[in-house]
Amino acid sequence: HVDLEIAAPLVVGDLARRHRAEDAEVVDQDVDVREFRGQGLGLKLLDVANDRAREAGAPAASIIVGSWNEGAERLYRRAGYEPVARERAVLPPGLPQCGDWILLLKSL
Repeated sequence: HVDLEIAAPLVVGDLARRHRAEDAEVVDQDVDVREFRGQGLGLKLLDVANDRAREAGAPAASIIVGSWNEGAERLYRRAGYEPVARERAVLPPGLPQCGDWILLLKSL
């Protein structure tokens, strides 16, 4: 059994370090409230996170998303994030997801 709350940040941190995103502020947006989709709330949350990162002096913001989460990746791209690295996701057995981790960056 692998605890994704522990394992995912380790993988994500390593991916960011290897692709020179270690100075970027990490945006942690793990929200999935279906009844609020399509109302622009995701973009507003990203704006708030980006503003806070900018105020803290971060040169960029980073997000890592699974390739299986196409809706989230579209949202991040609409918000100005660009993919800079991609790596095969190694997930615990039994999970329905498979694919890659995608590191996206946005200059602030």
